[in-house]
Amino acid sequence: MRQPFFAQVAFLLVFGALAAVSLSGQEPLLRTLNRYGTTSGFEHRILLDSGSTRALAAAGHGRAGEFVALGFSTPQLVAGPVTVNGLIREMNRPTRYTADSTVYREETGLRLETALEPVRRYGLQVRPWGAAPALLVVMQDERPELVGAHGSFTRGALTLAATVVRAFPDGERLDESWYTEYPRFPGGTVEQAALELTVRSGRSGASAAGFLSGGGLVAAAPGGRVRLEHRGTVVRAAVVGSWVGREYAQTDGRFSRDERYTGGTTRVGRTRGFYAQAAAGERVGRAPLRDERVGTVRRDQRLAVGVAEHGRGRLRLSSAVAGGWVSTRDDRGRWVCTRTVEAIGGIRVGAARARVRLERRERDGIADRDRGEVVMGYRGRTFFGEGRMLVDAAAHGVPEFGGRLEMGVRGGGFELSGRVATIDSVTAYELVEDGRVPFSFSLSLTTRHRSSRPRAAPPVPDGSQTR
Repeated sequence: MRQPFFAQVAFLLVFGALAAVSLSGQEPLLRTLNRYGTTSGFEHRILLDSGSTRALAAAGHGRAGEFVALGFSTPQLVAGPVTVNGLIREMNRPTRYTADSTVYREETGLRLETALEPVRRYGLQVRPWGAAPALLVVMQDERPELVGAHGSFTRGALTLAATVVRAFPDGERLDESWYTEYPRFPGGTVEQAALELTVRSGRSGASAAGFLSGGGLVAAAPGGRVRLEHRGTVVRAAVVGSWVGREYAQTDGRFSRDERYTGGTTRVGRTRGFYAQAAAGERVGRAPLRDERVGTVRRDQRLAVGVAEHGRGRLRLSSAVAGGWVSTRDDRGRWVCTRTVEAIGGIRVGAARARVRLERRERDGIADRDRGEVVMGYRGRTFFGEGRMLVDAAAHGVPEFGGRLEMGVRGGGFELSGRVATIDSVTAYELVEDGRVPFSFSLSLTTRHRSSRPRAAPPVPDGSQTR
């Protein structure tokens, strides 16, 4: 018999109370979030966070159905809704990440997912002690996704990390068409392994990784990656180069369609004041099995210069001009060039701010789309709000409008906010004809409470110590 929703919420409250008792010695921070939305329904979350230890309880009831999520995370144990991070995520698709991707800064393993939304992936990770390898198992949609282990060893400036996983692809989700232009997965399991060596010196670092993918019915295929990075106060730069062999199998049972990727990014300037940044990359794909076809190519370049938070006192100005170029070649050898020009201007006076962004996109020298955005907001100690208006116009088309308005109040460990947003962009003709705009509404209440232990009273001197 299915339990009613209110009973599930009551169970979450009991779970939160028990977790609070178990973590009371660490003075955890208790956060609760209760939200109602016209598209998402009722959602609730309880999160206890003491830094190294976290406990999660979440539930929802809306159009997508009901969900309940319980999770716990410590340095030795992670259980509940999770995301796969670090080297495990990278070795699944080594050529998909740019030079400044966050995947290179993530801690390898499973991380407790605390987002308030239905989750499809649950996992368990166990590390008996700090220096021991971690064992993990991941389930997705109530079926096993992968099992594996990972560990690392650090001595001075050198870090050696290794990971190995076995995946169980769902053959029913793969392409079942009678003809495919790329190799078809024959079935069975997929094994992946990675070994990474990192050297760090101050704010600079270099790393090299080797990958290997195969399976019971899949031939082994190698891969590799080299990355250099410098994260200084004024200059930040990173370059990366990665490649995979033919028939490199991913954990979902598909073969990688990329062959290699090279790219880099550079930023000169501090957080405030003048800055300039540039990024470039090239991704080369494999040619389909059909005759007279070639490998795909995508080349990206982007350059931006601007001034951030420049001014005196309460007045701050920001402006930037950016340009981007993307050249792509399909498997028939046809090239398409897309150019984007963007201008941004902003002003901030104390807690009030405003920003305007204009963008134009051209395809092969012909105007393709214009876009404009206006944002105005205020974030005070008690009241806050933000309004956003977006205008999107395709070439020789009717402009479409969209927007969002959020307002709220906070204080004393709580925050109450409401948001109204358009569900889909609408044109002026649709607005006149229908006389209404389809929108969604949500209301959220967030609380924060620090549970602290009572401190012992200082000793009181007796009479023999006083005169």
